[in-house]
Amino acid sequence: MDKVLKNGYLVFRARAPRVSGAKIRRMVDTYWAGREGSTLRSYQSSFSKLTKMCRELELSLFSLDEWSRCEIWVECRWLEMSASGIKGLSAVISLVREVLGQSEDMSGREKVMKRAVIKASNLKKKKNKRKGATIRDVLDLVKEARRTGSRKDYRVAMMAVVCFFGIRRLADVREVRVKDVIRVEEHLEIFIRKHKTDVEGSGDYFTLERKGERYHIHNFLREYKEKMSIFGNDALFPAELGKRRKVKAVSYSVMYNTLEDMKARVGLDESITWHSYRIGAATRGQLWE
Repeated sequence: MDKVLKNGYLVFRARAPRVSGAKIRRMVDTYWAGREGSTLRSYQSSFSKLTKMCRELELSLFSLDEWSRCEIWVECRWLEMSASGIKGLSAVISLVREVLGQSEDMSGREKVMKRAVIKASNLKKKKNKRKGATIRDVLDLVKEARRTGSRKDYRVAMMAVVCFFGIRRLADVREVRVKDVIRVEEHLEIFIRKHKTDVEGSGDYFTLERKGERYHIHNFLREYKEKMSIFGNDALFPAELGKRRKVKAVSYSVMYNTLEDMKARVGLDESITWHSYRIGAATRGQLWE
């Protein structure tokens, strides 16, 4: 116990226990083991960078006070680290402080410094303007899927259809279930459990026109479900393409890889990404002529 004179009174304050670095490391390792495997892997690189930086700046990873953290932000600027790299370091610092029971509050001074470093990084990076996809790009994918008969190609084509005509992101629709797609008169209503602007996480519906002069979405959806052998609680875009249950949704990496493969075969612009379908629909409108 420490004796402290406060307002004329002698009070006793409990002394914080001294914990060895080895015990702290075991505590952090145990804490990280309880997190999602994918989360752990995504932070491993940032954790290694932070450890190296602390060693060079002669800082303790497990007692990063405000001054020490500001030193790290300054070092990030001199190293011209990318904005994503800086955010990765920040996430690891927050994790370490969380497991050690330290306050995660950040002063205004530190916020300004961190913001300045990220801003400097963004100004150095030349941003490429994303190309918007057209209805012709979507129909070319559908045509290629029908030509090959590949379930993998059908999955890409159906995703492009939903993203373009629904003006949605891949992240919005990736985990949609078959039962979430409902026909209402001349429309298709699709329920998504979460999306970027859904602050409350309550989910939302969006509408697709069932058919147009050049394309009939409902017919292709029916054709797609028969081809994929999916129904009810199955994922609309399943990871499994064989005969096993199709409850698990396909991953981002698989969808990006298969899109790249089809782009090369069909001859689509190399700059087209999954976000291009939402951009194209939003900027050009849903062109049915």
